[in-house]
Amino acid sequence: MFLILGLTISAIGLIFNLAPAEIKSVEFYDNLIMAPYESYNFSIEPNIDISGKDFKVKFSAQFKGKSNLSVVFLNSSEYENFIANDSIENYITIRILKENYDLSRNVTIFQDSFRITTKGIIYILILNNDDTVLFLGFNYNYTIISPTYYYGLIVMSVGFLFTFGMLAWCLNGWKRYFIIGVNINLTFFFIHIAILPQLLIENPSLISPLLDITHFEMYRDYEGWYLEWVDLFKNGVFPYSEEYAHYSYGPLFILTLGMFNLFTTPIWSPAIPLFLSTIGTGYIVYLISKKTTENEKYSIYSMIFYLINPFTIIYSSFLWLNPSIFTFFVILSFYFVLTQKYHLSMLFLGIGVLYKQFALFFFPILLLLLIHEKGEKRIKMIMKYVFYYTMIFCFTLLLISLPFLITNFQSYIQSYTGNIAIPIEYLLTFDMDQGKAINFNTFFLLVKAPKVITFIIAYALGFYILLFSCLLKIYFYTLEYLISKRNIMRSNKNSSFIETIFLSILIIISIQLFYPRGSYKYYLILLVPFISILFDFRDLSLLEATEIEGKKYKFQKRYLFPLIMSWIIFLSSRYIYFWILIIWILIYLYLRAPKENRIKTRIEFIIRKIKTKLCTIN
Repeated sequence: MFLILGLTISAIGLIFNLAPAEIKSVEFYDNLIMAPYESYNFSIEPNIDISGKDFKVKFSAQFKGKSNLSVVFLNSSEYENFIANDSIENYITIRILKENYDLSRNVTIFQDSFRITTKGIIYILILNNDDTVLFLGFNYNYTIISPTYYYGLIVMSVGFLFTFGMLAWCLNGWKRYFIIGVNINLTFFFIHIAILPQLLIENPSLISPLLDITHFEMYRDYEGWYLEWVDLFKNGVFPYSEEYAHYSYGPLFILTLGMFNLFTTPIWSPAIPLFLSTIGTGYIVYLISKKTTENEKYSIYSMIFYLINPFTIIYSSFLWLNPSIFTFFVILSFYFVLTQKYHLSMLFLGIGVLYKQFALFFFPILLLLLIHEKGEKRIKMIMKYVFYYTMIFCFTLLLISLPFLITNFQSYIQSYTGNIAIPIEYLLTFDMDQGKAINFNTFFLLVKAPKVITFIIAYALGFYILLFSCLLKIYFYTLEYLISKRNIMRSNKNSSFIETIFLSILIIISIQLFYPRGSYKYYLILLVPFISILFDFRDLSLLEATEIEGKKYKFQKRYLFPLIMSWIIFLSSRYIYFWILIIWILIYLYLRAPKENRIKTRIEFIIRKIKTKLCTIN
């Protein structure tokens, strides 16, 4: 009864939240040349009736130097008066923007955001009141939100949280903890919905102080790019056309987000697949842990550590960033190897690549793993399997890509390969812009390391020497490990799979560190499911988790190590977190190495030898 009540409340709130809304973002990258005493005007023509709605506009323009420029917002009648050569001073305009001159940068800035209550078309008029030519760059955006948007959100949030709270109370075991984790992430999902209209215009007051005292990267790709692409898709513009500015993902990303916005839906509907994939990944993490350890408590810990990780909560559930979906398909492909559904593993990995290209780096290691799991020793059969599963993977890529290859071949190929060739000058330039990706050379440029060092690192990055060296080492180690049958000595029957999970952590961190174009912190969304499965740094082979019965498995403080490291990276400066990743992976490599190969063991052995020699001399 309570569940039905909660769902009914949620449905009522959703209906109110479905009120028509519109978002418009226009940016001019080329300079606007304005002759002396010339005017330039354009109009805002909403596609929906704005009466009784919250119509908010933000305009931003800047140019070098200080000059006499006017930016005026007019309604239809005022614009007609202006066309009739009437003076602006003769009537009251909607808004006259004030200029702000930045002496340090020698830049004049016009920037303001405000609400408009007038009806009809809005005109933006730019006047050059000086006798010099101006080169002006500007952009504007606006939102039209119905008041019922907020009322519906409140009702919907109460209904959903009540429903999931009741489910957590009714269910037992892993399901209860899963629902609690979903509830935590759902809360952040609703917070984003609440501040979304303000995010579309400017940083809300809720977030600005956090940005000042922390270093997590608050990217608004959803508002800045995804909604624009979805709007193009809804209006029938084929993906990879010229209108899709800066779109560099696989075709399934825009198709998935666009399908959730084809009909009259709220402005947050394209984020639904991003959120569902985040939650789905948590469930797959539980299934993998349960399958590898057969330990219920260990599996619950893995799932919880994934659902409360800062990269999951903030970057996936709150900011709705793109890696969520392809991470789901990558981890799903690992699960199908574990369940011996190898064809599905290659199929879903191919789908993951068509969301984001980084999934391609997992193909060699998964192919090696599933060939090993087949247990075939004859070379002829091994080559047959390699060909068969490679064809499934490639056919998936080709089949889904075919419509885009036919219609926009060059643009489609360029979206995948456009960022491969990175100019060395780019890797030798330090840019403080928070919106730019950082690479391994950024720190050395920041501390002004000798040029010989920065040049060597830049060339090693630009020619993929560092990245391919790490990846090839990992792939060859995987091959050598699986061939040598070292895992026979281990008690866990899934030791090969567990080893692959660990090596995948190395792959992800290698990409994060040495990808030439650079990385963002939120790329580490991909790392979270793997470190959640191997959360015990003293038991990276899961031997202890497998041997101890679930009822005797006790929580240890060391289990929090990956979670704590994630929070440290999340809050660290973007210029130093690479080194935290390096320290993290060195700790793992040290603990993963056989005891006889560990540095500490060798040092102790040398010390004992020295003591023995001294005793002999004495």
